[in-house]
Amino acid sequence: MVLTRFSRAVSIEYLPAGERAPRRWDLAPRFGDSDLSWVADASPRTLIAYDGRLPRRVAESILTPFRELLPDENIIQIEHPKKSLLQARRLWSIMMGIKPECVVAIGGGTTTDLVSFAASCFNRGTPTILIPTTLLAIVDASIGGKNGLDYQRCKNAIGTISHPMRVSSSMEALETLPCGEYRSGFGEIIKFAALFPGKLMDRLTSIALDISNPDNCQDAFELVTECAAIKSELVEGTGLGRECMLYGHNIGHALEVIRKGSRHGECVAIGMAFEGALAVKAGVLSEQRWVEQRHLLRSFGLPIDIPRGVRMTTLVHAMKRYRLFDGTEFTFIVPCDKGFTRVLVPEDQLPGLLTELDRWARSRRG
Repeated sequence: MVLTRFSRAVSIEYLPAGERAPRRWDLAPRFGDSDLSWVADASPRTLIAYDGRLPRRVAESILTPFRELLPDENIIQIEHPKKSLLQARRLWSIMMGIKPECVVAIGGGTTTDLVSFAASCFNRGTPTILIPTTLLAIVDASIGGKNGLDYQRCKNAIGTISHPMRVSSSMEALETLPCGEYRSGFGEIIKFAALFPGKLMDRLTSIALDISNPDNCQDAFELVTECAAIKSELVEGTGLGRECMLYGHNIGHALEVIRKGSRHGECVAIGMAFEGALAVKAGVLSEQRWVEQRHLLRSFGLPIDIPRGVRMTTLVHAMKRYRLFDGTEFTFIVPCDKGFTRVLVPEDQLPGLLTELDRWARSRRG
């Protein structure tokens, strides 16, 4: 992984494990600072798919260079992006007419996951470029090549690993996000801090109130860059190094299924609070580290408790559809005092254990 700083932007070049060609991730403070030199070289058979919910100012700032080069039929709007087979089929129908040589996805994680999956399947793999427009997509969804669809009430049940050729981001896109959506992205950033404690955790703690509002998103530029660098290095490796990014996702993905419309980062925050407590009870993580993590989640306005009305048995049932359940026991990837590790819990013990962890965590609230 090589991080290069320019006068108004940063660029990370990394080589994903198993790939021959390096990939590039760029971040600029403003749209006008972005390196868009690659747009001029875009094939006339490039397909642009963007989230129709983007604010007009953001959409036009990104789309204008493409409109000057491509016919209107090559720029399509996805009105209500969903990671569904129906929407993937619609994209494939459009691709059959255009026969794209490259597909550009513009939007949040749902849009980039959906479009990347459709492109990875079309003609046995069509190259992609991502322009993420949410904090969560910039620091997490756009790096690693994971994409896919939700199927039969299971998150990301159908998908591929297909790394984008390039990711081009701007912090300016975050200024228009609703506050809740913006803060949700910090769930993934805090995950990095929990897994790799040190300066990142200290910096987040000291400036939480200053950067937790989208009006101040430019102040988070260095944090976002640091998180992208961490994930790029993980993507270059294999094994547990990559799996550690699933911290909080066992419970988090189950909550997303149970509570439709809930934000990913908020569900992962709850997942980390509980899975971190599991690490403490398993004796692999100090209670002080767990307390620091919970305090940080709360300082960003993120939830840490299972929502009222959600039964533990219902939660466990939803978790059984996720890939961290092998039919008899659940695997939890958790931080420990020397990195991260796996904790295995038998299926029949998990409902009672979650109830116990809930009581224990509430008794230590301060």
